[in-house]
Amino acid sequence: MKVQDYVTLKGKSAVSFSKADDSDGATRYYLTKKVFDPTTGESKSDSKQEVQLDMYKSELESANADIASATARKEGLTKIIEDIEAL
Repeated sequence: MKVQDYVTLKGKSAVSFSKADDSDGATRYYLTKKVFDPTTGESKSDSKQEVQLDMYKSELESANADIASATARKEGLTKIIEDIEAL
């Protein structure tokens, strides 16, 4: 699943997360996705896979860094254009 599609898929009840504690007491997280036959549209068995919360946290940190970098670039470009147009 693409992260950017999550809100749409969740709204259609096509994906969900769940958690379970294993025998060692560790919490495990799972992503369940609805699966459909592309030809007939018939519902098939759901796909369930373990996911890592830390992976999503790391991806969010990376996205925030990208936003900060893009914002700084935008501010620099804006100032360059303002200075040139002020000549």
